[in-house]
Amino acid sequence: MSLLSNFAIDPSNHIEGYEYCAHIKKYLLQQADTCGKSSKELALATGYANIYKFEAHRKLWHRLGKPVPRKYLDAISVDINTLVTALKDDLVDFSIACMFPRFAERCIIRYMPGFYGCYSFGGIVPEKEAVELTKAHAAKIKCECCINYPGLLRLMVKPDGSVETGYYRPSMKVTKSRVVFGYDGASLGMMSVG
Repeated sequence: MSLLSNFAIDPSNHIEGYEYCAHIKKYLLQQADTCGKSSKELALATGYANIYKFEAHRKLWHRLGKPVPRKYLDAISVDINTLVTALKDDLVDFSIACMFPRFAERCIIRYMPGFYGCYSFGGIVPEKEAVELTKAHAAKIKCECCINYPGLLRLMVKPDGSVETGYYRPSMKVTKSRVVFGYDGASLGMMSVG
Protein backbone atom coordinates (compact mmCIF):
# COMPACT_ATOMS: atom_id res chain seq x y z
CA MET A 1 0.00 0.00 0.00
CA SER A 2 1.40 3.35 -0.95
CA LEU A 3 0.72 7.02 -1.40
CA LEU A 4 0.66 8.17 -5.02
CA SER A 5 0.56 11.51 -6.77
CA ASN A 6 -2.58 11.85 -8.85
CA PHE A 7 -0.82 13.85 -11.56
CA ALA A 8 0.26 10.61 -13.23
CA ILE A 9 -2.71 8.31 -12.58
CA ASP A 10 -6.48 8.40 -12.54
CA PRO A 11 -7.41 8.25 -8.83
CA SER A 12 -10.79 6.64 -9.57
CA ASN A 13 -11.99 3.06 -9.81
CA HIS A 14 -14.07 1.81 -12.72
CA ILE A 15 -16.98 -0.54 -13.24
CA GLU A 16 -16.34 -2.94 -16.08
CA GLY A 17 -19.15 -2.96 -18.64
CA TYR A 18 -20.77 0.31 -17.55
CA GLU A 19 -20.48 3.79 -19.03
CA TYR A 20 -22.25 6.83 -17.64
CA CYS A 21 -25.00 8.02 -20.04
CA ALA A 22 -23.81 5.70 -22.80
CA HIS A 23 -27.12 5.94 -24.69
CA ILE A 24 -27.10 9.75 -24.68
CA LYS A 25 -23.44 9.90 -25.76
CA LYS A 26 -24.08 7.39 -28.55
CA TYR A 27 -27.11 9.35 -29.79
CA LEU A 28 -25.23 12.68 -29.82
CA LEU A 29 -22.30 11.12 -31.68
CA GLN A 30 -24.61 9.44 -34.19
CA GLN A 31 -26.38 12.74 -34.89
CA ALA A 32 -23.08 14.61 -35.26
CA ASP A 33 -21.73 11.95 -37.63
CA THR A 34 -24.84 11.88 -39.83
CA CYS A 35 -25.85 15.56 -39.89
CA GLY A 36 -23.90 16.19 -43.11
CA LYS A 37 -22.34 19.43 -41.84
CA SER A 38 -18.65 20.25 -41.58
CA SER A 39 -17.03 21.38 -38.34
CA LYS A 40 -16.88 24.90 -39.73
CA GLU A 41 -20.60 24.88 -40.55
CA LEU A 42 -21.45 23.53 -37.10
CA ALA A 43 -19.22 26.12 -35.42
CA LEU A 44 -20.95 28.96 -37.28
CA ALA A 45 -24.41 27.53 -36.56
CA THR A 46 -23.51 27.36 -32.88
CA GLY A 47 -22.16 30.92 -32.81
CA TYR A 48 -18.42 30.21 -32.75
CA ALA A 49 -15.99 32.19 -34.90
CA ASN A 50 -12.96 30.31 -33.56
CA ILE A 51 -13.00 26.72 -34.88
CA TYR A 52 -10.37 25.56 -32.35
CA LYS A 53 -12.43 26.78 -29.40
CA PHE A 54 -15.52 25.18 -30.93
CA GLU A 55 -13.75 21.80 -31.33
CA ALA A 56 -12.47 21.92 -27.74
CA HIS A 57 -15.98 22.66 -26.44
CA ARG A 58 -17.53 20.09 -28.75
CA LYS A 59 -15.35 17.34 -27.22
CA LEU A 60 -16.59 18.35 -23.77
CA TRP A 61 -20.22 18.42 -24.96
CA HIS A 62 -19.95 14.88 -26.31
CA ARG A 63 -18.48 13.70 -22.98
CA LEU A 64 -21.31 15.60 -21.21
CA GLY A 65 -18.65 17.57 -19.35
CA LYS A 66 -20.12 20.95 -20.24
CA PRO A 67 -23.68 22.18 -20.89
CA VAL A 68 -24.57 21.65 -24.56
CA PRO A 69 -25.97 24.67 -26.42
CA ARG A 70 -29.38 24.14 -27.99
CA LYS A 71 -27.99 25.77 -31.15
CA TYR A 72 -25.50 22.91 -31.46
CA LEU A 73 -28.17 20.28 -30.80
CA ASP A 74 -30.41 21.90 -33.42
CA ALA A 75 -27.51 21.99 -35.90
CA ILE A 76 -26.99 18.23 -35.58
CA SER A 77 -30.77 17.56 -35.59
CA VAL A 78 -31.06 16.25 -32.04
CA ASP A 79 -34.64 15.54 -30.99
CA ILE A 80 -35.22 16.36 -27.30
CA ASN A 81 -37.79 13.56 -26.96
CA THR A 82 -35.20 11.07 -28.21
CA LEU A 83 -32.73 12.46 -25.65
CA VAL A 84 -35.33 11.86 -22.93
CA THR A 85 -35.76 8.26 -24.14
CA ALA A 86 -31.98 7.78 -24.12
CA LEU A 87 -31.88 9.14 -20.55
CA LYS A 88 -34.51 6.59 -19.50
CA ASP A 89 -32.36 3.81 -20.99
CA ASP A 90 -29.31 5.21 -19.18
CA LEU A 91 -31.23 5.19 -15.89
CA VAL A 92 -32.02 1.50 -16.39
CA ASP A 93 -28.33 0.77 -17.06
CA PHE A 94 -27.39 2.82 -13.98
CA SER A 95 -29.80 0.83 -11.77
CA ILE A 96 -28.37 -2.45 -13.03
CA ALA A 97 -24.75 -1.26 -12.61
CA CYS A 98 -25.50 -0.31 -8.98
CA MET A 99 -26.13 -4.02 -8.32
CA PHE A 100 -22.78 -5.17 -9.83
CA PRO A 101 -20.17 -6.39 -7.33
CA ARG A 102 -17.60 -3.61 -7.03
CA PHE A 103 -13.84 -3.72 -6.60
CA ALA A 104 -11.40 -0.91 -5.90
CA GLU A 105 -7.70 -0.34 -6.32
CA ARG A 106 -7.31 3.06 -4.68
CA CYS A 107 -8.95 5.91 -2.86
CA ILE A 108 -8.66 9.67 -3.12
CA ILE A 109 -7.26 11.60 -0.16
CA ARG A 110 -8.56 15.13 0.39
CA TYR A 111 -5.78 16.93 2.23
CA MET A 112 -7.53 20.29 1.86
CA PRO A 113 -9.83 21.92 -0.72
CA GLY A 114 -8.25 21.56 -4.16
CA PHE A 115 -5.30 19.47 -2.93
CA TYR A 116 -5.65 15.72 -3.31
CA GLY A 117 -3.59 12.59 -3.15
CA CYS A 118 -4.16 8.96 -3.90
CA TYR A 119 -3.78 5.92 -1.65
CA SER A 120 -3.29 2.54 -3.32
CA PHE A 121 -4.60 -0.64 -1.71
CA GLY A 122 -1.74 -2.62 -3.27
CA GLY A 123 -4.01 -4.34 -5.77
CA ILE A 124 -7.67 -4.70 -6.66
CA VAL A 125 -9.77 -5.64 -3.63
CA PRO A 126 -13.51 -6.18 -3.02
CA GLU A 127 -15.32 -2.99 -2.04
CA LYS A 128 -15.96 -4.14 1.54
CA GLU A 129 -12.22 -4.61 2.08
CA ALA A 130 -11.50 -1.30 0.31
CA VAL A 131 -13.83 0.52 2.70
CA GLU A 132 -12.07 -0.98 5.74
CA LEU A 133 -8.63 -0.07 4.35
CA THR A 134 -9.87 3.45 3.61
CA LYS A 135 -11.36 3.84 7.10
CA ALA A 136 -8.02 2.87 8.66
CA HIS A 137 -6.09 5.24 6.41
CA ALA A 138 -8.51 8.16 6.94
CA ALA A 139 -8.26 7.73 10.73
CA LYS A 140 -4.48 7.52 10.56
CA ILE A 141 -3.99 10.70 8.49
CA LYS A 142 -7.08 12.52 9.83
CA CYS A 143 -8.32 13.42 6.34
CA GLU A 144 -11.43 12.57 4.32
CA CYS A 145 -10.91 9.85 1.75
CA CYS A 146 -13.13 8.80 -1.12
CA ILE A 147 -13.55 5.58 -3.07
CA ASN A 148 -14.80 6.93 -6.38
CA TYR A 149 -16.52 5.05 -9.20
CA PRO A 150 -17.13 7.77 -11.84
CA GLY A 151 -20.58 7.70 -13.34
CA LEU A 152 -21.90 5.45 -10.61
CA LEU A 153 -21.15 6.38 -6.99
CA ARG A 154 -18.67 7.64 -4.44
CA LEU A 155 -18.05 6.44 -0.88
CA MET A 156 -16.85 9.34 1.25
CA VAL A 157 -15.02 8.08 4.33
CA LYS A 158 -14.57 10.50 7.23
CA PRO A 159 -11.69 10.29 9.73
CA ASP A 160 -14.20 9.11 12.37
CA GLY A 161 -14.97 6.04 10.21
CA SER A 162 -18.40 7.13 9.00
CA VAL A 163 -19.19 6.50 5.34
CA GLU A 164 -21.50 8.58 3.14
CA THR A 165 -22.64 7.24 -0.22
CA GLY A 166 -23.37 9.62 -3.08
CA TYR A 167 -24.71 8.52 -6.47
CA TYR A 168 -23.98 9.97 -9.92
CA ARG A 169 -27.48 9.30 -11.19
CA PRO A 170 -27.89 10.23 -14.88
CA SER A 171 -29.88 13.43 -15.22
CA MET A 172 -30.68 16.11 -17.72
CA LYS A 173 -32.12 19.62 -17.49
CA VAL A 174 -33.40 21.29 -20.65
CA THR A 175 -33.48 25.09 -20.77
CA LYS A 176 -34.17 27.55 -23.59
CA SER A 177 -30.51 27.90 -24.48
CA ARG A 178 -28.83 24.64 -23.41
CA VAL A 179 -29.08 21.12 -22.06
CA VAL A 180 -27.25 20.45 -18.81
CA PHE A 181 -26.32 16.87 -17.91
CA GLY A 182 -25.57 15.58 -14.41
CA TYR A 183 -22.10 15.43 -12.88
CA ASP A 184 -20.42 12.06 -13.37
CA GLY A 185 -17.66 12.46 -10.77
CA ALA A 186 -14.85 11.80 -13.25
CA SER A 187 -12.93 14.90 -12.14
CA LEU A 188 -13.29 14.23 -8.41
CA GLY A 189 -9.89 14.28 -6.76
CA MET A 190 -8.07 15.59 -9.80
CA MET A 191 -5.75 18.55 -9.31
CA SER A 192 -5.02 21.02 -12.05
CA VAL A 193 -1.99 23.25 -12.31
CA GLY A 194 -2.26 26.80 -13.60
